[in-house]
Amino acid sequence: MSKADDVFIRQFIIVLVLLAAYGVGAGVLGVWIAGAARDASAGSERATLERIAPVGKLKLGEPGQRARAEAEKAAASESAAAAASADESAPDSSGTAGTTVVAAAAPAAPASTPAAAVAIDEAGEKIYKQYCFACHLTGVAEAPKTGDTEAWAPRAATGFDALFANVVNGKGAMPPRSGFPHLSDDELKAGIRYLLAIANLTAE
Repeated sequence: MSKADDVFIRQFIIVLVLLAAYGVGAGVLGVWIAGAARDASAGSERATLERIAPVGKLKLGEPGQRARAEAEKAAASESAAAAASADESAPDSSGTAGTTVVAAAAPAAPASTPAAAVAIDEAGEKIYKQYCFACHLTGVAEAPKTGDTEAWAPRAATGFDALFANVVNGKGAMPPRSGFPHLSDDELKAGIRYLLAIANLTAE
């Protein structure tokens, strides 16, 4: 082998080594860039999902739940107003001018307090508090208010069977069976008797 051939082979080997090193380096760099891009993409996707995630969930309750909540809120507001009025009007027992004694206000009488001595059925009271008061406490959709004798008297005059038929079949804004189809006839009748008793009325 001549000297020129030896030099050529040596240079050729050096070139091959350099090309191999370049290929390995390019491969490593490509893998690193691809991994960084994949991580950035994953982070962007997570950020997007977090950005579009719902801020709340809708929970549907039983029929009349919103109306009952509003009725309870209204009753609480009325009780607070009555307590404030009682506090302002309480006289000063010490006789000192310009001062008043803040007395504990008596709790407002609940809407279920009977107007007279008509017997109150506990089962009917339970049905009323769970299902009926949402509309009848505040007179929603022209429902006769709890304890309003004047509003209930003409209804009581039609007879108990007529009242029960109205509840079963629905009347006006009140749906059939007051919107609670799971209630039995006896439970519905108990609720009717309770509302009549609160108004100091009975129906035959």
